Amino acid sequence: MFFMNIEVLHEKALALSKTYRESESALLDVLMELLKDNGFFRLGYPNLFVYCTSALSLSEAQACYFSKVAKKSEEVPELKMAIEQGVISLSQARRSCRSLRRKRQARGLRRQLSFLNAN
Repeated sequence: MFFMNIEVLHEKALALSKTYRESESALLDVLMELLKDNGFFRLGYPNLFVYCTSALSLSEAQACYFSKVAKKSEEVPELKMAIEQGVISLSQARRSCRSLRRKRQARGLRRQLSFLNAN
């Protein structure tokens, strides 16, 4: 009986993990739209980071991740695509933001994505 309970918990954890990743990607989509239209400013927030911490009650670390990745995804759409496809996490994308340069890095990211999708 104990083993079955572990299996049920494991299945639940897998489902929640998938939902978490999908929610992360969906929230990034919305934040990118707000960023593009300066929607956070019209709502009374000076920047996306403050909007994330104040309005959405995200931690400062989470707000930083989302802000950086949203901004960089505007420049390099392949970054957002990689998150949507589950190739990289938001945390991995944030670490990539510093090194990504528009065209040269986008080509490299495209190559990585095609390699990962082929395997």
